[in-house]
Amino acid sequence: LEVELLHSPPRLFSARIPLLRVAHTTPSLNMEELAMVDYVAEAVGETLSVEQQTALQASLVELRHTSRLSRLTFWGRVRGEEADYFVVAGFDTPVALAPSKWFYSLDCIAWSQLVEVASEEAEACTHLQVLPFKGIPPHKYKIKKGGDLASQSMQGKSKAKAEGEEEEEEEEEKEKGDKDNDTEGATKDSAEDRTKDVEDDSIYVTEETRLAAFVATVERHAAVVPKGAYFLDSFDRIVRNRYFDGLPPHALTDLHYYCHTHQDPDISRTDREAAFLQTLATDAPEGCWTIRVDLVSSLVYLRNLMWPGACFLYNSETRRHGYCYMGNGCRNVDIMFML
Repeated sequence: LEVELLHSPPRLFSARIPLLRVAHTTPSLNMEELAMVDYVAEAVGETLSVEQQTALQASLVELRHTSRLSRLTFWGRVRGEEADYFVVAGFDTPVALAPSKWFYSLDCIAWSQLVEVASEEAEACTHLQVLPFKGIPPHKYKIKKGGDLASQSMQGKSKAKAEGEEEEEEEEEKEKGDKDNDTEGATKDSAEDRTKDVEDDSIYVTEETRLAAFVATVERHAAVVPKGAYFLDSFDRIVRNRYFDGLPPHALTDLHYYCHTHQDPDISRTDREAAFLQTLATDAPEGCWTIRVDLVSSLVYLRNLMWPGACFLYNSETRRHGYCYMGNGCRNVDIMFML
């Protein structure tokens, strides 16, 4: 609740009795969150412009009321060739940990909701993790089921190029068929059968679906909270701990004191209240997280090398924390050469 004192003019009301205006102000994106985005920029090398920050503050207020959500937070920006995707997370309650809705925008003004991705489409999108985004939501990727990553990446990266190579193969088959008239009919039949098999074993995925699958993947692998910042209530819901006192000084550089936002399946039911979130120390490969402590500003930076652009920020003085993604949406396939 925000209380403002409005002193009315003496000709209408008495100056001794100020009017009280009580407003339920739950900012969608306050200045502290924008300041944390600027701090994250020091680690990943990207930030939001003044125009983008202004547009976010104005548009998210309306989005929160139309979607009937309690809280909206800026999740990150995914670079594209034609345009960038700006993603925000929506929460049903102010103390919830897991977002209930996701939204994306190309201009920080008009927002669209990301739908939940089916398991088959999510599996197909894993083959596109090494390709940059186009920045066109209705753009379609053609992915062949059961094929190797190289052929799928080629088809997703340049559909026109793949079609051109298929045409060249067909022309070569026709030339061979012209040379041998006896096997011309059999060659055409086999080519048609192979074309049908390719069409039957292919799946088309829009970039909007790929964006939803990408956000869910990064959220599972790179979303971080300090240990003790959340707890399980009596209804087995993960909620924010209002009495979180922060991490001790010796734990700032220890991955055992930083957790993912999903529960650890290996922990028994009796131990869930003590440690129910999976720590970063168990992530593979070992060394995929880097920690940097800034003693001047009392900030701790955690960067994920598997997903470049994912960064977690923790302030040891104010105990505020958050994470953000600023990248091109590609998975680092050369991480084993960096460890």
